[in-house]
Amino acid sequence: MFFTYQHFWNAIFYLVKTSCQWRMLPSHFAPWELVYYYYRKWSSLGEFDLLLNNLREKVRVKNG
Repeated sequence: MFFTYQHFWNAIFYLVKTSCQWRMLPSHFAPWELVYYYYRKWSSLGEFDLLLNNLREKVRVKNG
């Protein structure tokens, strides 16, 4: 099966929202080992900090 980056982001957001364990990730997502691999990779590259900074900026602009 072919997965896009969006599939991995959705799985990570699901984990954050539900606080479930990696191994309990529902089967309609990519295998948990693969999701965890990308999470570790993006985390070490600072992707989550970049995402949060962009979201914070958009909220502040929207709120004036």
